[in-house]
Amino acid sequence: MSVEIANYASILIELAKAVKMHNFYPEGHPSLDSALTKAYLQLKKCIDLQGEIKWRLDQKGFYDGKTPVAPGNAEGAALAKRLFFRKIKELTFTPSVSMHDLRVLLSIIKAEPEEVAAKGGVEVMFATLDVEGILLNELRYEDLRRLKAELQRQKEEEERAAAEARKQEEDAAGASSAAQEEEPKDKPDEESNDTSLKELLGRATKESDLLKYNDLAVRIREKLDPLLAEKDIERVYPALMTFYAHAVPSSGKTDGIRATALEKLKSLLTSDILAYLAVKAGAKENQQRGATQSILVYSGDPGAEALLDAIIEAPEAATRRHLFNALVRFGSRLRPLAEARLGHPAWFVCRQMVSLLGDVGGQEALPALEAAYRHEEPRVKKEVMKSLVKIGTPRAAAFLIEKLREEDPSLMAQAIISLGMLKDPASIEPLAEIASKRENFSDLMESQKEAVKALGIIGDGKAVPHLVKILFRKVWFGRKANDELRLLAALSLGMIGTPEALKAVREASSWAAGELQTACKRVLDGREKTT
Repeated sequence: MSVEIANYASILIELAKAVKMHNFYPEGHPSLDSALTKAYLQLKKCIDLQGEIKWRLDQKGFYDGKTPVAPGNAEGAALAKRLFFRKIKELTFTPSVSMHDLRVLLSIIKAEPEEVAAKGGVEVMFATLDVEGILLNELRYEDLRRLKAELQRQKEEEERAAAEARKQEEDAAGASSAAQEEEPKDKPDEESNDTSLKELLGRATKESDLLKYNDLAVRIREKLDPLLAEKDIERVYPALMTFYAHAVPSSGKTDGIRATALEKLKSLLTSDILAYLAVKAGAKENQQRGATQSILVYSGDPGAEALLDAIIEAPEAATRRHLFNALVRFGSRLRPLAEARLGHPAWFVCRQMVSLLGDVGGQEALPALEAAYRHEEPRVKKEVMKSLVKIGTPRAAAFLIEKLREEDPSLMAQAIISLGMLKDPASIEPLAEIASKRENFSDLMESQKEAVKALGIIGDGKAVPHLVKILFRKVWFGRKANDELRLLAALSLGMIGTPEALKAVREASSWAAGELQTACKRVLDGREKTT
């Protein structure tokens, strides 16, 4: 098996695991985030080394050209089948792929095929959700940009249609008024003026005639005006959800009705409404969270600003996670807004913005993240290191390597952990230098342990000689600490898995005792089962 195919198989397996986690855990769960990050880093590392990855797929699996990727892997085959039923026959990961792109792909895989079709297909969903680093089927960058432009043009046409519908409403209202003046005053009204807002919304949902829908929309808005004046937004919320449901392509409504619903929805998105929706988006129990988030995303920067205000004020972690997920949907559009808040006086706000930039900022966010590292709060500095891993460029690796010289042991440890997750071969020598030091200070020992583990996670054969020296190293003082390092070295050599690495573990197993011998045997037994 070639190196490329082996790497592709690893990526596919990690993607399949992430999909499984996405189906099992709710959005924002740490296990889901961990699986997604692992899949992304594996993917990004391979792309950085080999360039873009293009796979064909059918109901049986994935292929690099004509060569199967991870043949016999049941989860990979199941993933291919799900994508195939969503009209995806070719998948291309480009160097600009981001965590946001991967999240969108997973959400499409999780959605039912009918739901994807109702939203216009995967290509339209990618264009709508600002995916830039993943291409589908024969889609090219130019096609994606053209599709985005087409969607924008369609939006403008809908707004024009809404304006025309509004003019028709005004003309119809004028004609109706004139007709009423000619009728006897004692003639009973066809409908009561006291029709409730709930009843009007129900009738609008069932209505398929444009003129009648326009009339209902006007009457609904008349009912809403007093509520808006009193800022009774709780009672306005059902109308927002109704107009949104009628405006989306999956509603089954005619283009004219969708245009009217969109125009009415847009007219309601005041700053008070957006602030209310932002709070709703973070509420623990909100069955319409997806629709609420979509309205905020549709509103653009004002919606993002409302969500940023809400996440700053949110007291509970679960609420902040829901709001964070909503903000990530804005994609790269969020970057300048998050960067603008990095100077907030509260350290936890700065940390939150740093985390957001890691998810959506891309390489353009690197200067802002590097500047944010100058914050005096260590927790902000650690978050910067975590975000740099998500961006994953050589510049990010160089920045993290520089932070290995931090005097604060906790910052040094985070730099080591981040470099391990980044899997950049350039970090092997600096990490090996830390791992091989012989000082027995407790703070340094923790950093040494993390460095040994990071070398295994990176998985590059260049680390083997350094780990072998640690595995066979004997000391007179500090034996317990040294034995812990040797045990970790054995496990890391097993993770690398080259013949040289396994030879060293096999030799150590012949004379080792206690926990070290157990670790060596576990490594060798595990390798035998997978070969």
